[in-house]
Amino acid sequence: MRKRTLFAAFMCLMISIGVIGCMSSAYISQRRIVKSKEYTTADEQVRYLLSEANTLIKMEEYDASINIAQYILQDLDANSVEAKEIIKTAKAGIEEFELYQLIHPHYYFGDTAGVWKHKWWELGYDW
Repeated sequence: MRKRTLFAAFMCLMISIGVIGCMSSAYISQRRIVKSKEYTTADEQVRYLLSEANTLIKMEEYDASINIAQYILQDLDANSVEAKEIIKTAKAGIEEFELYQLIHPHYYFGDTAGVWKHKWWELGYDW
């Protein structure tokens, strides 16, 4: 019974961390969009949002930069070439990141088997 309770608590913690992680890119882009509304003209808003989207690409926040570029295209300037380029660049960055994860999974997930093997060995168990 105790093991099930601990497992359920652990799963709730992991799900909540996952939800918070998924919400972060939406929050980042929404915060910048709200701040852009302080500017009076649509042209100023577009310039501000484009600079922010480029900054987010440099920070590897690709989802947030795509959200900002889509907002520009939908609400401010439907013909913005820069916003379309940001979307292309961000999608290429996402693909590159996913490819790197496939090639080097230990970089993102760590050597978990080695860590657990070492912990079991410390406790006197043989792997």
